[in-house]
Amino acid sequence: MAEILLDELATVRANIDGAIDGQDAAALHALRVSIRRSRTLLKGMHGVFAPADQERFAAEFKELQGITGPVRDSDVLLEELEAFAIERPHFPREAAALRRELLRRRRSARNKLKRRLTSKRFADLLDAWQETLESLPSMDEAERPDAAIPIGELAGARILADHKRFLKLGRVAIRSGDPATVHHARKRGKALRYDLEFFGNFGDRKVAARLIRQLKAAQDELGAYQDTVAREAELRRAAQAADTVMVATTAGALIERALIRRGDRLDRFADRYSKLGGKKQRAKVKRAFAPK
Repeated sequence: MAEILLDELATVRANIDGAIDGQDAAALHALRVSIRRSRTLLKGMHGVFAPADQERFAAEFKELQGITGPVRDSDVLLEELEAFAIERPHFPREAAALRRELLRRRRSARNKLKRRLTSKRFADLLDAWQETLESLPSMDEAERPDAAIPIGELAGARILADHKRFLKLGRVAIRSGDPATVHHARKRGKALRYDLEFFGNFGDRKVAARLIRQLKAAQDELGAYQDTVAREAELRRAAQAADTVMVATTAGALIERALIRRGDRLDRFADRYSKLGGKKQRAKVKRAFAPK
């Protein structure tokens, strides 16, 4: 656990300057993914950590994700606006007005992110996290009930639990189309994929590799669906903040476009899900990661 999380921490440190600079979107993306992977593993394997450490770092990583998200969402929405402007060139003034408002909101989000990533608090957090991970193998196990369990056994149980939970949430999401349920299904699918990437070699490697590929394809659809939800919310906030007819007109057209695409993405996820939720597939996963 310590080795895996130290690798993720190294990725965070390597991309801080790029995320602050803002010229390379890949740097912010890599930093976000490593924070998310660390947070997911920390939450899923909390019995390996002292309760105080688990609570502290889980809260800090959640806050960091909340700060990095708006910058990424703004970038995606600006790209969407560019495509819209090409498709509907008869709205140049309206598109330009919305672009100005989105750029203003992006600058605000980037400034907030920059202040956080250059703060002493952030530097101290990373140092404390590294110190915790480096000392984890030698810490007192009295408060850490899972610390002595072989990682293959612990990870196998986690993979099976996440797999079962993801399939259940996926079924409910397909039936209901509820954005909150889709969001939960996406998060559980990510947790399962991270588990497999981290620990799949402790089970059947071929089953793990295939399941990872299937999950990535399914999550692409859920991610695109969730993007439409985030875009709709951000567009409504932008229109309310700008309080002009031109911004509201373009925002409304983009919201309509997002709603149409939302249904298409859920249908595509349903097709992907059918390959993940079959009876034979479930049995194969269970055999592959059952504790030996």
